[in-house]
Amino acid sequence: MASIIVRALDCRPASLQSTLQGLQALKSEGYTLIGCEVLNKDVRALLGHNYDPQHQGGRSDTSAIAEVYERFGTSLSALALSDQVALIIEKPDADSVGAAAVISLSIEGKMPWIAGYDGGESVPCPDFRARVMLVNEHDCRADAAAKDWQPELLETQLSREAPLGAILALVADFKVSIEERVRMMQTWLLTGEEPAAYRTAYDKDVAAIRRSLADGSTEVVVQGGDGDFPFVVVMTSLRAGTRVGYAHAPVVIVTNGSGLVTICQHRPGYVDLKKVADGLNRQEPDHGGKPGWGGSPTIVGSPKPEGTKLPLVAVTSEVLAHLSRNHGLRWQ
Repeated sequence: MASIIVRALDCRPASLQSTLQGLQALKSEGYTLIGCEVLNKDVRALLGHNYDPQHQGGRSDTSAIAEVYERFGTSLSALALSDQVALIIEKPDADSVGAAAVISLSIEGKMPWIAGYDGGESVPCPDFRARVMLVNEHDCRADAAAKDWQPELLETQLSREAPLGAILALVADFKVSIEERVRMMQTWLLTGEEPAAYRTAYDKDVAAIRRSLADGSTEVVVQGGDGDFPFVVVMTSLRAGTRVGYAHAPVVIVTNGSGLVTICQHRPGYVDLKKVADGLNRQEPDHGGKPGWGGSPTIVGSPKPEGTKLPLVAVTSEVLAHLSRNHGLRWQ
């Protein structure tokens, strides 16, 4: 039986060279490298195969876990590879971790089958397939949403993802090794047994969101106008502030009311966050030489740890000044 390892990669620019060297070392040790939704082109060049039908194959209706299941979950023959296999994940989510789980189950000959009707040939377990398709549906919807923001009621989102909530919490837990996350995903795919602690944590977080919106401790204020698409300010202490905001607009400002502010956009192109950060740094009172406003093209934050001393209106004005005029969205 093949030896299987799982690796989650750090493909940030500062770490990429070390990551590539690590993969080269695995290849020199005889490992076949199999990618599960790997996007980085330098990493892809080292892989024996990469399962990523959405980004590399143009299949908007098929995720990595569904493609792997189509190939290896409906045949009694196990996936035949070398004696040493490394499953490579760039971004752990339900799809990539699920794909790794299905591949490893196939290699180990543990894919579930049930006896056919009236003594006929064995057939793939329908419950296993249903769980694969649940992940597939979630991931395809998320991939489409990532490309094109559309308003959607938060309650609709929460209700739709609830059946997968425990798994979404599991795969996002970076305190747990990627190997353990794949193992727990295998258990769920095979048996439907959710990791209880993650179901409890997910339900608690969702209840907190609903309660906070109901009692007014989280407030959403729509900004913009005069032909501009709206952006929103979310005043909350919840970690889910950005998610609450994205239900209303593709650009979100989250503030906890004590100086900690996050500005984010659904994807690059709605607002120039570098110019926003530069403008706010010019206005920000001296913060003792500590890092000021900064981040990435999709998210910037206030100076840490003390937060900003600027009034909220200065932040909203800076965002409004740098909104794109080519976004194709308008007030509805």
